[in-house]
Amino acid sequence: MFDLTRKTLALGVSATCLLLHTSEVRAETISIGVAANFAATIQDIADAYFWYHGGGVSFSITSDSTGNLRSAILAGGTTSGPYDLFLSADTAAPAAVSTLGMVYSGVTQSPFFYANGSVVFGSATTSVSGGVPNPISPALVIADPSKAPYGFAAMTILNQAPWSLGLSTTSSYPVSNVYTSANIGTTYAAVSAATYAYGFVAKSAVCRNYGSGETVYTGQNVTNVYEYKYDGSAGLGHAGTTAQTYPQIVQNGIALQRSAQTPTTQALVIDFINYLLTSSDGISYRTFYCYGT
Repeated sequence: MFDLTRKTLALGVSATCLLLHTSEVRAETISIGVAANFAATIQDIADAYFWYHGGGVSFSITSDSTGNLRSAILAGGTTSGPYDLFLSADTAAPAAVSTLGMVYSGVTQSPFFYANGSVVFGSATTSVSGGVPNPISPALVIADPSKAPYGFAAMTILNQAPWSLGLSTTSSYPVSNVYTSANIGTTYAAVSAATYAYGFVAKSAVCRNYGSGETVYTGQNVTNVYEYKYDGSAGLGHAGTTAQTYPQIVQNGIALQRSAQTPTTQALVIDFINYLLTSSDGISYRTFYCYGT
């Protein structure tokens, strides 16, 4: 079982994080490209896996928008592909790179489900007990909807009544006091720092489940929250339903083929995926960060 006192990683700009245990000599590194919403969760799972595995493996973890990660994977192909494992915030991106699936024991790996996400309207300074105000004032921020599925979900909400903003992935933002940020991690950072009064963030950034149910995470700044569930049902921060809905955020991953892999690396990637999906740590951490599994 994981340690609930572990400090949560700050979700900020895209960066490559290396899990380091300097007392160990590691022969193999698993390179992961992960959608920004899942960065803290996968770091904790990777850390737990290191100790479970007894060393001998390290992780290079790059978090960014799903769109940017997908573009990097397609540009690199199997020759210079940047990642052994892609954890997306949607189903479309893993499907788009599925021809690059890792060939392991003669089987080409296919996309797999690992989490369901949700968007939360949040603020570090302002009450959001009624959800998004109408009209929108002051400005709010969403992740770039052309690259970030969480941003697309937020855009879908704002295109419904009572706002009916008519936003699109090609809109020139800001529109009607709606601004964008590069990914859901940088969006959270902007809301946390009160750069914007409020914005749409990933539920995993503001929610924790300590085993007794979901609660607002008070260890960070964004404690005023109002969840918009995909089906309009009651959510974190409110007991009522909403009229707004959006396609459920279903997050898939895929193991990727690249020339830098050794057979040992490939075996470790498959083993780590199984650990993510089926181990008590993998399940508990995803639940801890309030993902649907």
